Amino acid sequence: MSNHFGFALSLLHSTTVEGYDSPIPDILLQMAQYMRENEALSQVGIFRIAPDSVENAKVKEMLNKGTFKSTSDVNAVANCLKIFFRELPRPLFPAELFSDIAECDKVRLQFSPIHDLSQPSSAATLIKRFHEPNRSVYIWLLDFCVEVASYSSINKMSPQNLAIVIAPNLFSIKDVDPIVGIQISQKLVGFMYQSILWRQSLAP
Repeated sequence: MSNHFGFALSLLHSTTVEGYDSPIPDILLQMAQYMRENEALSQVGIFRIAPDSVENAKVKEMLNKGTFKSTSDVNAVANCLKIFFRELPRPLFPAELFSDIAECDKVRLQFSPIHDLSQPSSAATLIKRFHEPNRSVYIWLLDFCVEVASYSSINKMSPQNLAIVIAPNLFSIKDVDPIVGIQISQKLVGFMYQSILWRQSLAP
């Protein structure tokens, strides 16, 4: 397939990666590997700093066509990774779980460490309810965030900061009161933060 943006995960050419139940889209693996090889993970504000719009458009077009080789701005690759998730026909976060994720009484979503991942209200338990391939792709993304956050003393991108800039690309809230939408968005960002902490706790 020559196009990658805007297609369902199940339609993309993917590769089996150890540790994940479903294959991971090649375009995600390509972007992550390029970022590793070009010192993007140690760049201050990676995923937060917006790239040059013209360069970003070029990088996205090349990635979409499968012709991408390099760029003068690694922020364009990081931004395209966010765009990839934002343009999925069905967001990575399943809408049917929003109520569970967003209920303050059910899920501890404040910016504080998880203390007991065995509890039914934990992010880990909710992630188990994601359908494949969304679950595997989300966990892969979390693991990449853990990798990026391991450079946080240099890049200033902590798990909290990464959740703030990446999570909004993983869900879509429509037909709700704007104030309610903001509240739900905050809870979903908190959910991703807790998700990153969960994967971080499992890292070697």
